[in-house]
Amino acid sequence: MTYDPNYNNGQPNYQNQPGYNQQPGSGYSQQRPEYNHQGITPDAKNMAIFAHLSSLLAMLLSLNTLSFIAPLIFWLIYKDKPGYEFTKESSRRAFNFNFSMWVINTAAFLLMVITFFILSPIWFLVVSVTGILMIIFHIIGAIAANRGEMYDYPMTFIKILK
Repeated sequence: MTYDPNYNNGQPNYQNQPGYNQQPGSGYSQQRPEYNHQGITPDAKNMAIFAHLSSLLAMLLSLNTLSFIAPLIFWLIYKDKPGYEFTKESSRRAFNFNFSMWVINTAAFLLMVITFFILSPIWFLVVSVTGILMIIFHIIGAIAANRGEMYDYPMTFIKILK
């Protein structure tokens, strides 16, 4: 009797069955966080989105005065966590932008107080314009974070967090 390599001992396609010729334990993998093509975990991306949007919530709750607190909290939480560099950088940029807008609003307020409220229409205009810009730029920042992209805020002239 001769050896026939196509003979399969009565089992159809026994060589193509799952598990055949696999390394031991290769079917069992440890769970690792999923990364997208840019190396950003979904959790880091979600936290970056929340860092941008939390500024909006803080702005609305504090009447445009303490919007820089929320991204600062995100930055403090995620600055040393491995795998959250995207969140750290997004919250840093959001904080610096919010702080710059806060300085503009505070300067306008002080100017109004020094002039005994004569310049209150200018203060109202400045606060309204910065508020609208903050809403627009934070929404754009959240959309960019959702795509896994860094958003570089315009009008950021004070960079405290580096």
